[in-house]
Amino acid sequence: MARNEYKRKTARKYILPEKISAEELKQIRKKHHMTQKEFAELLHVSKPTIERWESGKTEITGPVIIVLDVLQRYEDYVDEITLPERKTPLRLFYMYKNRLCTLIDADEVTPKD
Repeated sequence: MARNEYKRKTARKYILPEKISAEELKQIRKKHHMTQKEFAELLHVSKPTIERWESGKTEITGPVIIVLDVLQRYEDYVDEITLPERKTPLRLFYMYKNRLCTLIDADEVTPKD
Protein backbone atom coordinates (compact mmCIF):
# COMPACT_ATOMS: atom_id res chain seq x y z
CA MET A 1 0.00 0.00 0.00
CA ALA A 2 1.42 3.41 -0.98
CA ARG A 3 2.09 5.90 1.81
CA ASN A 4 -0.47 8.49 0.58
CA GLU A 5 -3.12 5.80 0.24
CA TYR A 6 -2.41 4.64 3.81
CA LYS A 7 -2.76 8.22 5.11
CA ARG A 8 -6.13 8.61 3.41
CA LYS A 9 -7.44 5.36 4.87
CA THR A 10 -6.24 6.16 8.40
CA ALA A 11 -7.18 9.85 8.44
CA ARG A 12 -9.06 10.93 11.55
CA LYS A 13 -12.75 11.57 11.27
CA TYR A 14 -14.51 14.16 13.43
CA ILE A 15 -18.08 14.45 14.63
CA LEU A 16 -18.37 18.09 13.59
CA PRO A 17 -20.52 18.85 10.59
CA GLU A 18 -18.87 20.30 7.49
CA LYS A 19 -21.39 23.15 7.44
CA ILE A 20 -24.33 24.50 9.41
CA SER A 21 -27.55 26.12 8.33
CA ALA A 22 -28.52 29.77 8.61
CA GLU A 23 -31.22 28.80 11.11
CA GLU A 24 -28.73 26.96 13.34
CA LEU A 25 -26.44 29.99 13.33
CA LYS A 26 -29.34 32.26 14.26
CA GLN A 27 -30.35 29.91 17.09
CA ILE A 28 -26.83 29.91 18.53
CA ARG A 29 -26.65 33.72 18.40
CA LYS A 30 -30.07 34.13 20.02
CA LYS A 31 -29.28 31.51 22.66
CA HIS A 32 -26.45 33.78 23.81
CA HIS A 33 -28.68 36.90 23.62
CA MET A 34 -26.38 38.66 21.17
CA THR A 35 -27.05 41.11 18.40
CA GLN A 36 -25.58 40.44 14.96
CA LYS A 37 -22.93 43.08 15.68
CA GLU A 38 -21.95 41.50 19.03
CA PHE A 39 -21.85 38.04 17.46
CA ALA A 40 -19.68 39.33 14.61
CA GLU A 41 -17.24 40.83 17.14
CA LEU A 42 -17.07 37.55 19.04
CA LEU A 43 -16.34 35.56 15.87
CA HIS A 44 -13.97 38.22 14.44
CA VAL A 45 -15.99 38.62 11.27
CA SER A 46 -17.93 41.58 9.91
CA LYS A 47 -21.59 42.24 10.65
CA PRO A 48 -22.39 41.88 6.91
CA THR A 49 -20.87 38.37 7.07
CA ILE A 50 -23.29 37.43 9.88
CA GLU A 51 -26.15 38.96 7.86
CA ARG A 52 -25.17 36.91 4.77
CA TRP A 53 -24.83 33.73 6.82
CA GLU A 54 -28.20 34.24 8.51
CA SER A 55 -29.94 35.04 5.22
CA GLY A 56 -28.71 31.76 3.76
CA LYS A 57 -26.92 33.52 0.88
CA THR A 58 -23.51 32.17 1.95
CA GLU A 59 -22.66 28.64 3.03
CA ILE A 60 -21.33 28.50 6.59
CA THR A 61 -18.23 26.31 6.54
CA GLY A 62 -14.64 26.30 7.73
CA PRO A 63 -13.01 26.92 11.12
CA VAL A 64 -16.00 28.90 12.41
CA ILE A 65 -17.84 25.55 12.69
CA ILE A 66 -15.59 24.59 15.63
CA VAL A 67 -16.30 27.86 17.45
CA LEU A 68 -20.03 27.54 16.82
CA ASP A 69 -19.94 23.98 18.16
CA VAL A 70 -18.30 25.19 21.38
CA LEU A 71 -20.90 27.97 21.72
CA GLN A 72 -23.68 25.46 21.17
CA ARG A 73 -22.36 22.96 23.73
CA TYR A 74 -21.32 25.34 26.50
CA GLU A 75 -24.00 27.88 27.36
CA ASP A 76 -21.84 29.81 29.86
CA TYR A 77 -18.80 30.10 27.59
CA VAL A 78 -19.55 33.61 26.35
CA ASP A 79 -20.01 34.83 29.93
CA GLU A 80 -16.69 33.26 30.92
CA ILE A 81 -14.74 35.06 28.19
CA THR A 82 -16.50 38.45 28.40
CA LEU A 83 -14.50 41.23 30.06
CA PRO A 84 -16.42 42.69 33.00
CA GLU A 85 -17.53 46.30 32.84
CA ARG A 86 -14.77 48.68 33.88
CA LYS A 87 -15.71 50.47 37.12
CA THR A 88 -12.41 52.06 38.15
CA PRO A 89 -9.98 54.48 36.50
CA LEU A 90 -7.17 51.95 36.26
CA ARG A 91 -7.33 48.52 34.61
CA LEU A 92 -4.30 46.25 34.59
CA PHE A 93 -3.98 43.32 32.21
CA TYR A 94 -1.45 40.62 33.07
CA MET A 95 -0.62 38.46 30.11
CA TYR A 96 1.07 35.13 29.63
CA LYS A 97 2.44 35.28 26.11
CA ASN A 98 -0.61 36.56 24.18
CA ARG A 99 -3.22 35.27 26.63
CA LEU A 100 -4.88 37.24 29.42
CA CYS A 101 -4.30 35.48 32.73
CA THR A 102 -5.24 38.19 35.29
CA LEU A 103 -7.34 41.34 35.18
CA ILE A 104 -7.18 43.88 38.00
CA ASP A 105 -9.36 46.96 38.29
CA ALA A 106 -7.84 49.47 40.73
CA ASP A 107 -8.87 52.85 42.04
CA GLU A 108 -5.81 54.66 43.34
CA VAL A 109 -7.39 58.08 42.89
CA THR A 110 -10.38 57.89 45.25
CA PRO A 111 -9.25 57.90 48.91
CA LYS A 112 -10.73 55.27 51.23
CA ASP A 113 -11.90 56.36 54.70
